[in-house]
Amino acid sequence: FILWGRSMGAFASLAFTSTEADRGDCILQILDSPFSKFESVCQQRAKIFFGFPDFLVNYAVNLMKKNLSEHPFNPFKFDIKEKLPTCRVSSIFVYNEHDEVIPT
Repeated sequence: FILWGRSMGAFASLAFTSTEADRGDCILQILDSPFSKFESVCQQRAKIFFGFPDFLVNYAVNLMKKNLSEHPFNPFKFDIKEKLPTCRVSSIFVYNEHDEVIPT
């Protein structure tokens, strides 16, 4: 099968294919508009779409980081660049300079 993930789904797809767990018959993943760090996405989206001031965005991000610090699937600890070397399937990355989902 082929995995396709967009934005957070790309994050989840890469997390799945970078583990030692059985990936079944997965032969390819397509990562559409992946982000490298979750913190950056939170900050960008809060500013771009809601116009929140920096101090409020930083406070909210830090609060989320604190609340998720012990969670088994903490998106703030996930870095795509660190997961790539352990990825076990072929991957296609799709992005656009004018991406509105994940700004460059």
